Amino acid sequence: MVIPAVIVVLVSECILVVLAGDYRVSKTENGIYTVQYNPEDYNYGPTLAPTSQKRKVLIVCLTNLARSPIAESVFRKMMKRRRISNQWEVSSSAAMYFEDLEEENIIREALHVVRKIDPDYDEIKRIFAQKTRIMTKDAFRTHDYILAVDEMTYNATIDRRREWNEMYTKAQVMHFDKLDPIKMTNRWFAVNDKNFTHFYRRCERAILAFDMKVNALM
Repeated sequence: MVIPAVIVVLVSECILVVLAGDYRVSKTENGIYTVQYNPEDYNYGPTLAPTSQKRKVLIVCLTNLARSPIAESVFRKMMKRRRISNQWEVSSSAAMYFEDLEEENIIREALHVVRKIDPDYDEIKRIFAQKTRIMTKDAFRTHDYILAVDEMTYNATIDRRREWNEMYTKAQVMHFDKLDPIKMTNRWFAVNDKNFTHFYRRCERAILAFDMKVNALM
């Protein structure tokens, strides 16, 4: 299988362009890196051969209130555009349980941003309507991949894996900080429109990188 090369070009001190097959990642005037697709073609990138067994991916954030549901929605959308959604089973969960969170405010802010970006708003609402799920030890045995949305969630996931003595089970654990070609300096996530917009675009970039990485291993 021939995998298209990824070319990173520093156009200027403030503009970074990443080319990968039919994808283009570029920085907009307001400072948000976005992924653009070729509107003439809905079969993006290398197409995987049909497989009889779905690969399972679990996307985790700390609370499963906003970021991992957003990432789950982006994953579904990108696999649908690749016409390989029938080859993936994706879900999301929290890495741990938290009390006393401002759940309604977090979800409202996230949906407000996503509604402006993603035309498939009904699918987003369906995912957000699900009850918050907490990762269990079985996740490391039943999933092929676990994607953490940031380094903090990744560390919490690895801690749980050690605690549950699941270090040698099959799931490969990755995180967006390693997958995203645009490196983030701010490790803290405040609930506001700007951060959720940046995060949505980051999901697109990281999931694209994940998709190409998995294809390269096939």
